[in-house]
Amino acid sequence: MKRVFNTVMIFLAAVICASCIGLNNAEPTVAPTPEVKSFVVDDNDCMVLEFMVTVGKSYTGIAECGFYFGENRDMADAERIQCRLTGSVFSAEVAVKDYDTDYYVCYYLSNGVKEVCSDVMSISTGELDYYVEIDDPQIVEYDNDSALIALEYDAADGVDISEAGICYGTTQNLSVSGDHVLVHDGFAEIVDLKPGEEYFMLPYVKDREYVAYGDVTRLNIYAVPVVETFEAADVSASSAVVSGNVSDDCGKSVTERGFLWAEGVKEPVKGDNSIKVGSGDGEFSTVMSGLEPNRTYSVRAYAVNDEGMGYGQTVHFTTGVALAVLGQVQVTDVNSSSALLKGVCLHDGGEPFSERGFYYGASPSDLSKVACSDAQFMYGLTGLQRNTVYYVKPYSVNSAGTAEGEMVQFTTTADLPVVTTSVASSVAETAAVLGGSAADDGGADIVERGLIYGKDPELMSGTTLVRCGSGLGEYSATVNALEPNVTYYFKAYATNSAGTSYGLTLSFTTLKALPQPSYEMSINDITENSVKVSFEIASAGGCDVTGAGVYLVAEDLSESRIPGEVNGNVVAVTVDGLKPASKYVLHAYVVNEVGEVRGEQGHGFRTDSSGNSEGFGSNDYEW
Repeated sequence: MKRVFNTVMIFLAAVICASCIGLNNAEPTVAPTPEVKSFVVDDNDCMVLEFMVTVGKSYTGIAECGFYFGENRDMADAERIQCRLTGSVFSAEVAVKDYDTDYYVCYYLSNGVKEVCSDVMSISTGELDYYVEIDDPQIVEYDNDSALIALEYDAADGVDISEAGICYGTTQNLSVSGDHVLVHDGFAEIVDLKPGEEYFMLPYVKDREYVAYGDVTRLNIYAVPVVETFEAADVSASSAVVSGNVSDDCGKSVTERGFLWAEGVKEPVKGDNSIKVGSGDGEFSTVMSGLEPNRTYSVRAYAVNDEGMGYGQTVHFTTGVALAVLGQVQVTDVNSSSALLKGVCLHDGGEPFSERGFYYGASPSDLSKVACSDAQFMYGLTGLQRNTVYYVKPYSVNSAGTAEGEMVQFTTTADLPVVTTSVASSVAETAAVLGGSAADDGGADIVERGLIYGKDPELMSGTTLVRCGSGLGEYSATVNALEPNVTYYFKAYATNSAGTSYGLTLSFTTLKALPQPSYEMSINDITENSVKVSFEIASAGGCDVTGAGVYLVAEDLSESRIPGEVNGNVVAVTVDGLKPASKYVLHAYVVNEVGEVRGEQGHGFRTDSSGNSEGFGSNDYEW
C-alpha cells in the first residue's frame, strides 16, 4: 500500500512539570512548554521543526525572547535561538538531519535584567522506514538460474534515497550485509539461482547511512525447459522460416513450444506476437507470414513445462523489398483533349519509389509511358483525340522491380459543333428565308440543327425555333407570318453529345406593306339623307396611315370617296347628302406611304323619307 507524506508525525516525550514564575511587571512570566507548530521534511533533505509561543496580554516588559534547542535534557550544549516578538507571538524553525533521535527544546523570556525559561520538551524523530513506503517486489520474468525483479517505493518529500535494492537468500534472516542486488530504473536481476530452491527477498532503501526495509517475500525458481533459437532462413519480403530447439525439458514434459516475435530490434516477451508449434522436445520450425517488406523483426523460441516457460536467445532478420501495391487510377477533369490522372499507392513495398507514372493509349495493346516529375502521383494528359476511348494504368518502380496497377478506361468528350449563321434572303413584308451551316460536328454526330428567331435582340424571350434536320452542311427555312417593317433577330444552332452551339446573331427587317382595313364595318344613325360609319384598320402595313375613309356607291353605280377621321386604329366617317328611300353600298379604304387599299367587302344600307331606315349587306349590287 502507498502512504501520502504531508506532515510527519512527531513523538512527544514526557514533559517536565511546569514551574511557574511569579507574575509581576519586573520579571517576565512563562508558560509551561512551547507549542510545536509543525514537523515536516522539506525540499532540502531536512526534517524541520517549527516552534511557536503565544505570550499572554498581561506579560509586559519583554526585551528579548527565543528558544534553547539541543540533544541533551540538561540543555548544556543547547543552541540559543533569538526571536522577534510579533504582536503576542514568536516562533523559530530548526532543521535536523538525523532519524530516530531525541531532541530537547524550551523557550525563554527576558526583561533585560533577568531571563526565565519554560519547562523542557522532548521531541523524537522517527526511523527512516517511517518516511518511506516500500512495495513488495514483483517477479517480471525468470529462467533456470535467474529472475528479473521489479521494485517500487514512495518516499516523503525531501527524503533523499541514495540506494535501493533487494536482499535475497534461502532464509528469512536477510540484510544489506548479506547477498543483495541494486535496483536500477525500477528493476533488479538476481542471478546464479538454483532451480527448485526456495528463496526469500527483502527490499530496502537507504538515505545516507540509514536503511529502511520492506517485507520479506518468497522467490521460487523452477526448472523450465532449455531452449535455443536458430537464425531465420528463406527470408522474403513477406515471410521467413524460423527454427528452434528444446535441448532439455528439465524433467518436465514440454506441453507447448513456439516463437515470440516483435517488430524492430528488441527482446520479445510474453504478451508480444506468438506462434505455437506443437509440443515436446527437439527441433521445430514454422513459417512467419504476413510480414511487412523491408522491416526488421526480432524472434526467440520458447517452451513451456509444468514449471514455467523457458526462452532461447533473440535473433533478428530483415525482410526484403517487395513490389509496390497500386490502387485504381482516378481520372478527372476529362474534356475533348486532356484528362488528369491520379494514382494511389496502397503500399510502397518497403522502399521509396525511384520512378512512377502511367501507361496510356487509345489501344490496350499499344500504350505510351509518362513519368511523374514530382512526389505527387499525378499527371495531366494533353493532346488527346476528342470523343475517343483511352486506356490507362499506373506503375511504380523500386529495387524490387516495376509494379503495375489495374487498367481502366475513359472517353474524351466531343467538342461543340462549329456553326455559322447565314445572311437572311428573300426578305418580304411577312416572310424571309433564314439559314445556317454546320461545318464541324465536334467529333460527334449532330443530332439536331436549326434556327432561332424573334424580335428580342438577345433572343431570350418571345423566340421561335425552327428545326432543320441533323448532320453536317448548309440548311435553310422560310419563316412566315412576320410583321411588316419589323426588325427580327436570328441565329443558327447545332446539337451533338457535347451540347448545343450557336452561330452569330444576325438581323433583318421586313418590308413595308399596304395597309389592311378590317372586314367588319359598323353602320349607325341612318337617316333619310345621312349615315355614320366606323371600322378598324387591321394592319397599318408597318408604316404610318396617312388617310382612311369610305367609298360610297349609289344605285346608279356612281361612287364618291369620303375621307374619315383616324383615331388610333379606328376610322369614323359621317356621310351626308344622301337621297331618301335610296340604297347605298360602302367600301372601306386605308392609305399609307406604300399605297391605298380598298376593302373588297361591301356594306349596304337604305335611307327612308319617313325616317324608318335599315341597313343591309350587299356586295354584288343587286338592288
